[in-house]
Parts: sequence; C-alpha cells; structure tokens
Amino acid sequence: MDDDQPHTELVKCVLVGDNAVLENSKVTLDGVNVSLRLWDTFGDHHKDRKFAYGRQVREKDLVMPDQGRIVAKELGIPYYETSVLTYFGVDEVFENAIRVALGVRRQQRFWLTSKKTLLPTLQAPFCPPKPKLPGAEVLQSTFKEDRQILFDQSLFTDVIFVCGSVGFSAHRFLLAASSPFFLKVLNADYTQEPPTTRCSSETSLVSCSLGSNNLGGDFFFNVDDTEQLLNNSAPNTPQKGGLLQKPNITPTWGENRRVDRRRRSNSLHLSPSMGHWNEKTEHNVDPKPGIFKALNHPAIQSLRIQQCESLDARGRVVTSLQTIFTCTKAVSCKAMAQVVKFIYTGEVEEKLCDLNELRQVAEHLNIPGLRMYTSHVLNKNTKVNLFEEGTKIHQAGIKNVCLDLNAFADVVFRLDDGHIRAHKPLLMARCDMMLAMFTHDDFVECSARVVKFPGVTCFTFKELLNYLYTDQSPRVTISNCLGILELGNRLCLPRLISLTEQIVIEKLTVMVDDEGEDVTEDALKILQPCQVYNADQLGEWCLAYLAQSYNHICRKYPKVLRSMHPENQAWLNVHRWPPIWYLKDYDFYQRLLMDQERRDRPKNLKRARNHSGCLCFSSKSRKDSSYGIG
Repeated sequence: MDDDQPHTELVKCVLVGDNAVLENSKVTLDGVNVSLRLWDTFGDHHKDRKFAYGRQVREKDLVMPDQGRIVAKELGIPYYETSVLTYFGVDEVFENAIRVALGVRRQQRFWLTSKKTLLPTLQAPFCPPKPKLPGAEVLQSTFKEDRQILFDQSLFTDVIFVCGSVGFSAHRFLLAASSPFFLKVLNADYTQEPPTTRCSSETSLVSCSLGSNNLGGDFFFNVDDTEQLLNNSAPNTPQKGGLLQKPNITPTWGENRRVDRRRRSNSLHLSPSMGHWNEKTEHNVDPKPGIFKALNHPAIQSLRIQQCESLDARGRVVTSLQTIFTCTKAVSCKAMAQVVKFIYTGEVEEKLCDLNELRQVAEHLNIPGLRMYTSHVLNKNTKVNLFEEGTKIHQAGIKNVCLDLNAFADVVFRLDDGHIRAHKPLLMARCDMMLAMFTHDDFVECSARVVKFPGVTCFTFKELLNYLYTDQSPRVTISNCLGILELGNRLCLPRLISLTEQIVIEKLTVMVDDEGEDVTEDALKILQPCQVYNADQLGEWCLAYLAQSYNHICRKYPKVLRSMHPENQAWLNVHRWPPIWYLKDYDFYQRLLMDQERRDRPKNLKRARNHSGCLCFSSKSRKDSSYGIG
C-alpha cells in the first residue's frame, strides 16, 4: 500500500537493459488502483562492451518463441512477447506483471481489496501483418532519343528533297505517316502515265553529298543550264562540274566529313496495301527508275525516281532507288531543313527559320503536327505541351500508315504462323539487335530478303512492332504475356519487358484484391518462365503471392510445388505467410487455452443418483426380486 496515496497499490517494475526510463503510471486493473513505477538498470549493460558497438543482426541471432518459453519455464516465470515497432503486447505485458505482483501480495495480506485480481492471462501469438504484393516500375522511355538517332543516322533513306543547291534525305514511310500529301504522292502509280518533259532545273543536278542528315548546308549541287552526257566517264565515279552518263546522284565528300550510312538495292516489291505476303508471287508495284512527274503544287515542283549511288560505312559503292522531290522557290532551305527535322524528332529550332514561313510550308505539305506546333508558338500558347501533342499525332500516323497499311515496308519476317512486313530504318533506330542484324555482314539477315524468326507468332510480333513504332504498351493478357517477354528478352528490350510486367501485375492485382479470385494456377504457370526471360518484377510478384498462399498450394498443388526450382522452394519456405513459427505457436496457444478452460470449468459436486439400494442390496437386485426372478 502506498502511504502517499491511500487505497493504491505500488508496483515497481524493473526493465533490464534499458536506461532513462523512470516513469510513473497510474492504472486501474481488475478494480484495483495501482501506481506502476518503472525502473531501469542504468549502467549494467555498459559492463559488457559488446553492447557499445552496433553489430549486424543475423537470422540465427533471433530467439524464437519456443526457445524463449523454455527459458521462462526454467526460471518459473510467465512468457510474454512485446514489440515496440507494432505495439504488440506492450500493455499486456505490464498488466500481467501487475497481476503477478498483486497475486504475490494477496498471499501475504489476504484482507486487502484485491480479491478480484485475476491470474496472468494467456497471450495470443502475434501474426505478422500480411505483406503487400510488390508493384512494377516502368523504365524511362527512349522514344525521343531513338527518333533523334533515326534522324542522325539516316540509314536506308529512299527520298531526297532538293531545295536550291541543298539536298535532304528522308524515308518514304515516315513522310507518309506525317503528311497525307506525301502518302498520296508516294503511293501513286506513275508507270501508266505518259512521260513528262523534264525541265532544265531537273537536268541540272550533278552531284550531292548524302552523307548525313545534318542540316547545316553540307548538301551541294553543281548546277549547269544544259545537260551533258559523258559517255566516256566511269558510271561509279563522282564528277565535279559535269554529269554522269545516267541521271544519277553521286556523293561528293567534304574534307572532314564521312558518310555513315548504307544504301542497298534489295527492294522486296511489296504492295503497300494490307494483305498476306506471298513469297512466290511478288507484285512489282515499286516505282520504276527513270520516272519523272511534274507536280502542280506550291511547295513541290516535280518528282523524279532514279537509281542513286553512294558509299556505305566501309567505303563501298552501293546503289539504291531514290525518290527525288524538287522544291519550288517558295520553300527556302532553312524552312525545309526544319520541316525534315520536325518530321523525325518532333522539334523545331525556332531561331534558325521564320515561323510564319514554316507554317506556310506546313500548310502546303499538309503536315498536321507542324501546323499545330507553329500555331501554338506564334499564338504564344504556353499551356500546351507541344512535344507531347506532336508525339500523339506522330504515333497515330505511324500506326495508321506503317502498322495498319504496311506501306513502304522493306523487310519481311517469316514467323511460325505467317509473314509480317516491317521497316528496317525504324527497327534499327529502336532496337540495337536489329541494328546489328541489318548492318553487319556477319549476320545472314543483313542481305536476306526474308528474315526468319522461329518460335514467334504473328500476334507477338505485331505487339513488338506496335511498341517499336509507337512506344505504347503491348495489348497482352495473363495467358499470352510469355511470348512478348521472351521476344523482348531475345531482342534486349528491357522497357518492353517492364511495360508487359506492369500490365500483367495490374491485372493480377485487380483479380486478387477487387474480385477475390484465386490466381495461384496462373502464378505457378508464369513464375519460372519470367525468371528465365529476365522479367524479375513479375517473378517477384508471383513469388510473393505464392508465399501468401503457401498452405493452399501445399494442399492443392503438391506435385507442382515439389517440381519447382530448389531456390524457389527455399524462398517460399522462408517467406511463407503465415510463417511456420507462428503456426506452431498458435497450435501451442490453442492447447493451453483448452487446458485453461478445462481447469476453469466448475466441477459437478452433486452425486449422481442411480437408484442405489439400501445396505448390500442394489437397485437391480431389488428390481429383479420384485418380479420374482432368481
């Protein structure tokens, strides 16, 4: 009894190993007022210097509940667990400590008012909270940088814009995707039209530097008013000041400039319309060399198709079919340079050209993205993200022209269930494996008309092209995601893998959390293939979900569980939920609870009435004698 506070029990509790405690607390427990005073063992833990230094906690250092219960039994004290992190058992351990103290004091002074004090209660085991399923992080997009690479490298270009004495190279498929005007002009059939007389400006082209797409004015043409036919000159030799025997364009080299581009004449003659490609029946619909067409257009004066010679990266002469557009005088070189730059990169260097002139050229060439860009800049509209809006227009055009129509494709992929056409330059700019495959002579695909891709279906390859062309997420489900993961791993496309992981994880999470479905079978099916295809995030999600459903898997899929990789089995055994130690502790708690209920059950002190007889005669004998039996 506390003298300062009457009718209050004083309980002193010493916390071993802690310092700076010394707190008082007033509680009422089982109808008894208690003043709980906490003491510490200040200085005791400093005697052992190993506690003065931080050490790494190892798994074997953990004391499991069964081990702690054995030590408590040897000391003859109850065993309780507490956690400051989760606040589990903090109040319970002090309440039961007070009950133990009051119980001992009651034995000494039974007349105190603590007759209703209970014995220390059993502590239910602590179940760790169910861990959250991991999510997926998508790698940063490189679509903008890859478009710049396509613009800088200018590999396999097939269009030349001649603006005055400057030339710019481009790709037909990209022009058609950016402008309905170019789609109509480039997709037209000029073979059945009567030949048109060429103008003097068209015959005056002699040579040009086609080494790169650098728009700094490195493309020069020697101009002459009359056409000269040099019968004695070599057909593959660049001429300075004259013309070759055939109307072609041969590159001239600057002092410090090298050509970093290949041009190959391995056209497949594929129809730009949709349909199944037949290797045996090719339709020769590509434009023929020697075609000239005068265009009644304010920006484009004429169109000419001819074979052009250039040097590849190794200095070898290669020949390719080029579509040459001659611009009118209304289009300046600076404006045309920014038009080509915008078509490829979606950006414009505003200081290098007149925006009003650029908008006029965009209207003549019917380039929706450039019209939108120049209008917002001239109107000083800063609320719109011009690059994002331009990218959306670019993606829609690429999807319509290159994916849906398959226009101007220059390579065919043979798959397990069909053929799909694609565009080499775009594949090479977006995928390093494609770049190596189409540029190095060590690969058979470098010069092959048809590229074989075994083990890949048309659906999987279409989703790959959709990602490479538009940088959009593939349209996958849980059942068909493995094909895209395998192809993305084969072509070293980590962003495609992360996008696929994100979609599948979101679908699985919705099925588990919102719909309450069991996806154990799906997780078991895709777990190990994901680990093989470097889809680590999806593999971690599957492992985490299987660990939460470990007991269900053991009952329903024991053979599948035993057939898993040993590392996966070991991981599941360690990270299973609920953990094995909790299950053992919970079973022990249930046994103790049943024993306590059996002890607390009131005994029936009333003797059972079985109609016992008097003296040595039982009721049965009396009953039998009454009937005269015996």
